[in-house]
Amino acid sequence: MSAAMGMLKERGFKTGIHLMAGLPGDSQSGFEYTIGETIALKPDMVRIHPTIVLEDTGLAELFLNGTYQPLSMPRAIEMCKYALRKFGEAGIAVIRVGLQTTREMETAGSIVAGPYHPAFRSLVEESMFFDMASAMLTDRKIGGQEVIFSLSPKDVSCFLGRKNKNMQTLKETFDLTKIDVSVDPVQERGTLAMIADGRKSIAERSRH
Repeated sequence: MSAAMGMLKERGFKTGIHLMAGLPGDSQSGFEYTIGETIALKPDMVRIHPTIVLEDTGLAELFLNGTYQPLSMPRAIEMCKYALRKFGEAGIAVIRVGLQTTREMETAGSIVAGPYHPAFRSLVEESMFFDMASAMLTDRKIGGQEVIFSLSPKDVSCFLGRKNKNMQTLKETFDLTKIDVSVDPVQERGTLAMIADGRKSIAERSRH
């Protein structure tokens, strides 16, 4: 693989690697090892998605006879979140997280099992922003008061979470009286700023 990547790079080709979490026989440690090996190859881009069981495939047979068990949605989110963070730290572009929906996949019964969601990347990024906010609140020992979070307008929906789930969980977990969200058009995507007790903290998504 490394030789092939080197040859492509020498000839000016853009290189990309496609990773699937939850393949038969894989494990958390195995997936993390694969991510490390992928980073070492220094591709220009990667794609990541959890393994989905499609009808009329060998994997569907393994699932139906009980030989293969796909990842749960929470587990798939955690594994892909780890990958997205690691590739971000390595400066490798992740051009897709989650399986791209095709016309065939929209047919009833085409997806037999597995953690499929048409906006899977949003689920992963929601979880990442929740982790960032939780770490900042924990580090600063913030609780029982009002806080302000600032972020890029393109990150607002992921920070809020589906049906404002992130906001609700943060308020309940840290006993916050109020959470205000400030949109900063010049703030870098993937960063989160928090203002509490008159002090400002900033976190970057690739580091949490």
